[in-house]
Amino acid sequence: MEIIAVTSKSPNDPLLIKVAELLHLKDKEIKEHAPLSQEFFILRETASPRPTYRRDHYLLRENEVDIGLLGLRYHLISDREQLGFDVYILPEYRGKGFAKEALHFTMSIIPEEIKIVSMWYLQNVDREPHVMATIYGQKGLQPVYHERINISDISTFDADEIRTTARQLEEEAAAKGYRLYHAEDGNFEGVPMNFEQYVSMVGRVLNDMPSEDASWEEEPMNEEILNALYTNVKELGGMTWTVVALNDTNEPAGLTEVFVYKSESDLVDQGDTGVDRKHRGNGLGRALKYAMLDKLLSDPRLDARYWMTGNANSNEHMLRINTELGYRHCYSEYDYEVPVDKIREYLDKE
Repeated sequence: MEIIAVTSKSPNDPLLIKVAELLHLKDKEIKEHAPLSQEFFILRETASPRPTYRRDHYLLRENEVDIGLLGLRYHLISDREQLGFDVYILPEYRGKGFAKEALHFTMSIIPEEIKIVSMWYLQNVDREPHVMATIYGQKGLQPVYHERINISDISTFDADEIRTTARQLEEEAAAKGYRLYHAEDGNFEGVPMNFEQYVSMVGRVLNDMPSEDASWEEEPMNEEILNALYTNVKELGGMTWTVVALNDTNEPAGLTEVFVYKSESDLVDQGDTGVDRKHRGNGLGRALKYAMLDKLLSDPRLDARYWMTGNANSNEHMLRINTELGYRHCYSEYDYEVPVDKIREYLDKE
């Protein structure tokens, strides 16, 4: 099997177009509704690099046919000892050992600082290569994190009822000294807060989310990283919509954020939702989510049907809110942190 590094950032490069096609096919196999389009992946692969990670792709080719894709994710600030590993093989070429070859190749090129390979198992998706299923099944190896992917069909909501509930929750928050503000694309000029305080709050919220048994280090957050996110979404032809909660001294207390992409007209992609620890217990999580749903149903620029989100399976509070908002289980992802030595030992035995 030939393994070809794809380094071009040109949207017209045939290799990059093939990468985007395979990423779309992979997403289509996973998701029942609103899989990401090939156009989206071309935009993603040609966008500006993110400061926190690097994604490398390799085409897997057999007899001049592109049969799959290897993706490696390197962390650039925190978790530098971890490598994200993902391999996708087209259905008609599975069970022939190609994924194992890709894993052998990965072990031959990773730098010495990599000690752990992060592998994600997708529940109820019949695409897991045999080599990875075998590694998952080794004695003593358990998933360290369970991500629950849920989807809500927002076309089923009554917009007037949602607006009534949203305003009621906003009034209840106001009675406790909180106000909600809307912002777009990282432009917070209409929000009377200190942006540095907002960035700090976002960092605390991110790092306070359940990581279950994963060994992830604290996720970095600063103005450069946050602004790079907003820039990246714009380069993908998208918009970022944010609802922020402030207390009576204009201190940022919580947020919810969604991404809406021109190429994905049927999808709203949920970003982070969280309330700073000292402001919890005031109903801000529900108020923020209902305020966002009200916007999704009323903004004339949006005609999406599906609202997709992912949460730690242990995040019972947010899952309860999501259930109230019509979310149903789509699929689950399980993260396995596999020591590099254990992978090498397995491959040597084979």
